[in-house]
Amino acid sequence: MADPVDPGFPTSHTTKTTTQQYAVEGSGAGGGRIAFDKAYFMSIPGIIRLVQIVVGFLYWVVLISYECVFGGVGWALFVGVSCWVFTVIFYIIFVLGVQRKVTVINWVFTELINNAIWCFLHLIAAIVVSVAAGKRWTCLLGGDGKLDFGAIAGWVLCILYGVSLFFNVRDFQGMGGINSVRFGGGSTTATTTTTTTHQSTVVTSNEGTVEPPPPYPYP
Repeated sequence: MADPVDPGFPTSHTTKTTTQQYAVEGSGAGGGRIAFDKAYFMSIPGIIRLVQIVVGFLYWVVLISYECVFGGVGWALFVGVSCWVFTVIFYIIFVLGVQRKVTVINWVFTELINNAIWCFLHLIAAIVVSVAAGKRWTCLLGGDGKLDFGAIAGWVLCILYGVSLFFNVRDFQGMGGINSVRFGGGSTTATTTTTTTHQSTVVTSNEGTVEPPPPYPYP
């Protein structure tokens, strides 16, 4: 014989669960770690950058050893030293993967602007040194062979920075062109998802009224 049903206790209850998700986006602090980047070291832009360092070092060393560093030759020496220092800094940044850690800078656009400036400055410096090398009476102390080497090295550096600029322009167009230029360009975006769960209980008793279920008897 079946047990009698207590009219005060519900025969069934339904639980409804609603889940909402909210996505919050923000600028990330940058991922990755500083370590030797073999891929960049073996890449064409990395090799070109290394050649620029070697040729640029020989360029300004030869110019600084010239007996008559004045006028246009002195300015070419300033261009050679300053561009060489910035080239070394950029090479260290990329070969150690620092750009993956410092993501608040649009490194492709920054390198593009710098390579364009360096190419233009070396173009002017190469013209100045070439003109000085063509005038054998520029310095009575001699050293015309140093100017000849400086002129050749200046044109080589101009071409090398132009090639680097070509790779920068190609990468810049690949990442969206001018639309990618913004404050904090190239930064990573961290997305945080928050899940909120709402639970409601509908209780149906034998008498057709809606009542909450009886509380759990905690000790």
